[in-house]
Amino acid sequence: MNRIIALVVAVVVVLFIGSSMMFVVDERHAGVITAHGGGTPTLVTPGLHFKLPPPFQTLTLIDTRTLTLDEAGSDRFNTSDKNEVIVNTVIKYRVADPLKLFESNEKNTQTAQDRLAALTRTALTSSFTKRSLTDVLGEQQAIASEAQKAIEQPAAAFGVELVDLQLTRIDFPPAVADSVYNGRRRCAESERGAPAGSHSRRCLQGSADHQG
Repeated sequence: MNRIIALVVAVVVVLFIGSSMMFVVDERHAGVITAHGGGTPTLVTPGLHFKLPPPFQTLTLIDTRTLTLDEAGSDRFNTSDKNEVIVNTVIKYRVADPLKLFESNEKNTQTAQDRLAALTRTALTSSFTKRSLTDVLGEQQAIASEAQKAIEQPAAAFGVELVDLQLTRIDFPPAVADSVYNGRRRCAESERGAPAGSHSRRCLQGSADHQG
């Protein structure tokens, strides 16, 4: 009986060790294997692989799909004419260099999303502070493109590729939103008979002056 128990235990141990040595990386991920005590991390691509059981070697899976970071109304910026706006930013990105991201994460307590969000805030702050409210409301795509270009190189330094950046909404703080929008509506109504498009910038300017 004791021999049977010992055999069962041995089989269980072997199966456990075997299962911890064999692993599959799917198409949505890349794997990074690290050895106990340091050494150079190893990148593994999708497929079936083998490694030493923990704690000798450890596997970390990194998502390589295109992911979305939606900063919904969490950021406020000031324009050059001292108007505050609330901005909803949507960022699409992917991990282009999993090994670089892994090595960077080992030295940084912030996640890739945290660092990407911080870079975006810095780039947008620069773009907004050199534009008036009128220009901000009329140049959203230009601001987004400018910020994306500013972020691409620093993001690549920790293995992330910026796929797209969009400003999906620019709004005013609740305390002033009603007065600004009412001013724009009155301006548009007063110039309804004017040629198409001739009054748009004047209305925006009037709103900006009212807000400032």
